[in-house]
Amino acid sequence: MDPDHDTAPDTRVPLPDSSAVVEAAPELFDSLAIDDLHVARAMGNDPTVFAGLLEYLDVLYAALPERTRELAILAAARALDDRYEWHQHVFEAREAGLSLATIRAIGRDETDPLADDATALVAYVRAYCDRAVTDTIHERATAHYEPAELVAIALLVSHYVGTGLFIDAMGVTPETAFVGWEPTERDLERVD
Repeated sequence: MDPDHDTAPDTRVPLPDSSAVVEAAPELFDSLAIDDLHVARAMGNDPTVFAGLLEYLDVLYAALPERTRELAILAAARALDDRYEWHQHVFEAREAGLSLATIRAIGRDETDPLADDATALVAYVRAYCDRAVTDTIHERATAHYEPAELVAIALLVSHYVGTGLFIDAMGVTPETAFVGWEPTERDLERVD
């Protein structure tokens, strides 16, 4: 086996060692720590494209408050049944201040316990993923989010839809057991 590559079960592309990805394009990865994320390593098969994608994602992340960003990502992951991105971002969502009740509600495809802004955002993201945004859904979202925020949300969700398709096409598998759609506090204790 190549020491700079390995594979995870069912992954269709090599998983380059993170240091090999950074070595291939050091000017693009000044402070990137890919660690052991299978999706990042799979994308690292083309370090230049991966770096460009990360630059784009940095702009999207900077355009939105952390809470809004993670709420949108979880809603997209759930709408797409994307276990990989849900698993990665449920931890980020907790760090961004989303309550366990909010995360679990999204995981159950419920909006009743959510605040009005979160309900509008989750409904918008679900409809966006289904290519079914109506004027009514759009108007509800614009009651809570400025046009610039809604554009950033839509482009962020587009990125995660694309990432979900990439994960499926490349057969990328999670690094650890799936946390579940309705995680408990114990499920969300990170082992550092």
